Amino acid sequence: MKSFSCLCFFLITCFSSYSQVGINTTSPSPNSALDVNGKVIIRDFGRESTGTTDVKVSMIEADGTLIQATLPSDMMFADSNNNNAITIRPRVEKIYVKDELFDTKNNYNAYDNAPDASVLIINSSGGSELKIRGISGGYEGRILRIINNSGNKKIKFEEDHSSATAGNKIYIYTKEYKMEEKGTATLIYSTTVNSEGYWCVVQLEKGK
Repeated sequence: MKSFSCLCFFLITCFSSYSQVGINTTSPSPNSALDVNGKVIIRDFGRESTGTTDVKVSMIEADGTLIQATLPSDMMFADSNNNNAITIRPRVEKIYVKDELFDTKNNYNAYDNAPDASVLIINSSGGSELKIRGISGGYEGRILRIINNSGNKKIKFEEDHSSATAGNKIYIYTKEYKMEEKGTATLIYSTTVNSEGYWCVVQLEKGK
């Protein structure tokens, strides 16, 4: 029984000592199972599958920790000549058509059912004017182009409106602030003009 107790103590001690493994370091991080102090070379990147289903990419945090990230499916495609190879391409603009109830939108959900939209063609129902005081879903550098395809109805942007939530508000850098039929507007989200984040109307063609 004494020998068995000694063996258990030895195994537990070994397990505790080697719960973190360090390569080229005598003090591996307690937050990782493997801590490598130096360059890592992987000689074989061969794939066990084909296509792009469930393929993810690796990214590195500031402390060197590897993390997993997911790319949108439209940014990856399998090489037609070698299905084991994957190419990452620039994201393309997508056009969505949205039938919108024309009234006042304090925090307009322009991306409803279209999370990757970059061009939004708006048809209409309801009143004669769509007032947009704020837009949700912004992040640094995001671009949104809006086209008024509502007939004789107007789309109006209202600047820095108190009814819009912080981070959703609008700045207007154009002479015009209202679109008529076939009018177009380009908005870019920025935290540079204001740290809380604003949608900046940088181009607007009135239309008609």
